[in-house]
Amino acid sequence: TQALTPEALLMMDTIARTTQYAFYTSEEVVRAMWAAVRRLGFNGGTVFEPGMGIGHFVGMSPNALVDKMTYRGVELDSIT
Repeated sequence: TQALTPEALLMMDTIARTTQYAFYTSEEVVRAMWAAVRRLGFNGGTVFEPGMGIGHFVGMSPNALVDKMTYRGVELDSIT
């Protein structure tokens, strides 16, 4: 049996912690959520995404909002 490096052990721990939540939101869902936020009156400001994944939400931000918002995101899963 080969021993795992500390880095591999850390990655396995990260995977174990994020498996429950790690998924990719489809384009249709992201666009529907942006439309809902707009209908609720969001016309700019600060946006915080606590689990960015590959960045679908920031990448599909409505063009009309891009220059009107500050986008901050965090992703703890180093694999993503």
